[in-house]
Amino acid sequence: MMPKTKPSKNIFPDVRENTLLGGRVRLLQPKTGYRTAIDGVLLAAAVDNKVDDVVIDVGAGVGTASLCLQACRPAAKIIGLELHQGLVDLANQNACLNGWHPFVHSIQGDLKTPPAYFQGLLVDHVMMNPPYYRSNELGKKTENLLRGQALYEGDSQLIDWLGFAWRHVKSKGVITLIHVAHRLPEILAFFQEKTCAIKVFPLWPDQQKSANRVLVQIMKGAKTPFSLYPGLVLHTEDGSYTLQAEGVLRHSQKIDWL
Repeated sequence: MMPKTKPSKNIFPDVRENTLLGGRVRLLQPKTGYRTAIDGVLLAAAVDNKVDDVVIDVGAGVGTASLCLQACRPAAKIIGLELHQGLVDLANQNACLNGWHPFVHSIQGDLKTPPAYFQGLLVDHVMMNPPYYRSNELGKKTENLLRGQALYEGDSQLIDWLGFAWRHVKSKGVITLIHVAHRLPEILAFFQEKTCAIKVFPLWPDQQKSANRVLVQIMKGAKTPFSLYPGLVLHTEDGSYTLQAEGVLRHSQKIDWL
């Protein structure tokens, strides 16, 4: 049973509609502050779920990754957990807008003290796009509250996100996340003493630059060796997307972990 929530309402003064995946996903989001980038689309493309799977989207925001996943590979249900009530309301509006409510549904809550709905809940997949930076990184933070919460850790740090995912994924279930490459050692250290299989898929800005993002996938209870993949080059020399990136971002192609 999906969680019950209060009626949706829009607390943002200016909301605009955009589209993703070549128009397959309609997305309402605030005009200013943190807005959806390609990371949520890439995250969804990396989740290889089955139609009867249950997925938790941690830090779901306006539902970008959830909606993209449902558009490409529908799940039995996708449950978003989001701290900010206004974003929860928009995420649920977006699910209705695309005709996927109640199969895609977000609830408000803090991953460190999650709602009762999550008590004892074990799912097939957990996907997440945690804040990339520690609270003291990059000097001065943005003055926009939502953008700051999306980019910088607050009370919940990276280890808390990973711990939540590990507790709520079942044996042989999979955790998939996208993060900045320089924090990959912290992710690997968290899972070092756990029985799991880890795959890393770099995202290269272009062929001349180091990867600044990585997709990481962890299968709980597996014992296969660590795997490092060639990854995906996002841009050509002129700044346009490569054909491979176009396939993922506009034509709903999945990221192949085989």
